Amino acid sequence: MRIRSLDAVRGIAAVIVLLWHVSLTITATAHQPSWLFASPLRMLVAGPPAVILFFVLSGLVLAPSASLGREYLPYIVSRCIRIWMPFAASIVIAVILCGLLGQDPLRDVTGWFNYSWSDPVSGMLVLHHLLMTGAKDTLNNPAWSLFHEMRIAFILPFFVVGLRLRPMETCAATLILLIIASWAIHLTDRFIVRSILTSMQYVSLFVAGSLIAINAKSVSAWIDARSPRSIAIAWILGVGLLCFPPFQVGWISGPANLLWLLLQGVGACIILSLCLSDAATPSFLLGRATSFLGQISYSLYLTHMLVLISVVRLMDGHAPSWMGTLLSVSLVFPFAMAFHHWIERPSSMLARHLAKQVPIWFARSASWRLHPDARGR
Repeated sequence: MRIRSLDAVRGIAAVIVLLWHVSLTITATAHQPSWLFASPLRMLVAGPPAVILFFVLSGLVLAPSASLGREYLPYIVSRCIRIWMPFAASIVIAVILCGLLGQDPLRDVTGWFNYSWSDPVSGMLVLHHLLMTGAKDTLNNPAWSLFHEMRIAFILPFFVVGLRLRPMETCAATLILLIIASWAIHLTDRFIVRSILTSMQYVSLFVAGSLIAINAKSVSAWIDARSPRSIAIAWILGVGLLCFPPFQVGWISGPANLLWLLLQGVGACIILSLCLSDAATPSFLLGRATSFLGQISYSLYLTHMLVLISVVRLMDGHAPSWMGTLLSVSLVFPFAMAFHHWIERPSSMLARHLAKQVPIWFARSASWRLHPDARGR
């Protein structure tokens, strides 16, 4: 499913994640200014809610292609290449930058900033990242969400089929999975296991997005019939539910945090549902700037921390860290554009090509099994 307004929302969410990380670099979490985090401006730095929006959006756009049977393997091949190849490239760049710029903690920054590149580069560290185990994310901090994206991609088709055949039962099963995973996360302190359990919690967000996609025409028609006032209220409610509950950072545990996650998921669903309606889509979501942001959103998400860390480290001792942080913002977008052109777009082209080849390979394999003599021809 390719809708211009959804691309724009993805791009804006990527910029919000960037601003969130800028704020964490300049100011420690315990000292974040109230004028920013306790005001409507909070939505500009709502990084964790933006990731929740990403998850619901992934479920929405993947649902039409997420199916079982012969379509399953082409879907998996395409999804894995689209996510993993640019991600792997970002890890290679991070390793090179670690070698060039060093990994010693800096004094004039927050502890959150020094967490990145804090583990000495080793073959095992790189392997943990490339295999997306969830045990490590210090080379490129935003990678944590991609671990969940990749895992859930493998099981999402089963939920999509369930939503088409038995929607009520599938939604109930998803809720049960969320509760069980939230309970089990208390029983272990192993990072890999906790990461997998967190993926099981986030399945509910993907399923919610898939449910919107399956009912997209009905949702759009219902919203089109609402009054402008009702649509405006819906936008305020959606943004409010998404951005203003406490940010969910780290492991999601406890009834309160689970409730906040669900409320933010509802907010994301409202926003994305409104984007399906021409009557409810604001004009700025159809403009060139937001369209551009949507185009480079994945590259921006993958590379912004690499640029931020590099610039701050290069300027360490020569200028305050806040100055390096602000300078990095101006360099993030050109780097993301280059990464999109040279890495992400070729990966997407390869993903489409290989996904189309999978049925051909199966057909040839079946032909060889039926006619063994044909192999040598």
